[in-house]
Amino acid sequence: VEQGEKLFQSNCASCHGAGGRADGPVAATLSPRPANHTDAAYIGSLSDEYLYGVISRGGAAMGKSPLMAPWGGVVNEEGIRDLIAFIRKLSGTCATLVRYFGQSLVRQCFASIALTTCR
Repeated sequence: VEQGEKLFQSNCASCHGAGGRADGPVAATLSPRPANHTDAAYIGSLSDEYLYGVISRGGAAMGKSPLMAPWGGVVNEEGIRDLIAFIRKLSGTCATLVRYFGQSLVRQCFASIALTTCR
């Protein structure tokens, strides 16, 4: 998740905001606005495969806004998976974290940052 956060801050925060709330410095100029990654209902409805496609191939390739750039040429496969894990953390939808790291490690990580629940 730490690597995903670093990638998010350097590549995504200008549009999606540092905390993923679609409030980055560029967001106000975009129509449609970027996705709010803290919206658990929305992000929770999206599969990891779908998120992978949007990040790697861009919005237009997935039927979304063409303003969402394709990052597959910039961020490698592991980095995209790290981004997905960080987005899941932002939204509180951590099925991905459990799948990649196991329930025990996820609980330890969440406890270390004072989170007690995982949707």
